[in-house]
Amino acid sequence: MDQFDLNDLNRDFLSADAREAMLELILAWAYLDGALALWVAAKFDIPADKCAVLLGRTDGKGKLRKLQTLYDLQGHKDVAAEIRKSGKIYDEQVARRNTSPTPVAGAAFIQTPNESYSPLMRFIAWGNWRSRSSR
Repeated sequence: MDQFDLNDLNRDFLSADAREAMLELILAWAYLDGALALWVAAKFDIPADKCAVLLGRTDGKGKLRKLQTLYDLQGHKDVAAEIRKSGKIYDEQVARRNTSPTPVAGAAFIQTPNESYSPLMRFIAWGNWRSRSSR
């Protein structure tokens, strides 16, 4: 069996639009995660650096659960209910984010967006289609 060589990877198959869309999507998830962490820190009234240690690698759903529990304990049932709803929406979006079509290696050959693809793959497809259609 031949050894895999990183130089054989085609890193240029994505259009600039697709790469930018992917970066925006990645940064949006990072921003959301950071905002949830800051909300936890503010609600628990602890400094952000200590909150980072406390939360460690807690995912967004875990942060939402902590907030929901705290608001419930403080008697803010309406806020806890809204967080619960947001948690369900968050779960749906995470599932979409984490779902990719089976032929991931063939992503460069996607012609048009398909609703069964995750948003990330739809961005790739849209960016590639847009680049080809503007030539």
